[in-house]
Amino acid sequence: MSNSERLATTGDRLAKTGGIMMVSGCMLALLFWVVLPLGIFLIALAATSTEGALAVGIAALLVGGFFWLVFRSTRAK
Repeated sequence: MSNSERLATTGDRLAKTGGIMMVSGCMLALLFWVVLPLGIFLIALAATSTEGALAVGIAALLVGGFFWLVFRSTRAK
């Protein structure tokens, strides 16, 4: 196997690994941006008053937004 073939094989492996990392990063952002805030909001709605649930839901959205911004900034590099 020549050096160029080894380099091409290594490049293919890196591309596959990068694709898997990108998909898992998208899933993580989706988890923090949609699923986690919605779940916290629904739990708070069931456990407390509406105002408390709204406050917890807004806080969860802010935390999810922070993680989404972190994901976007690391993905852009």
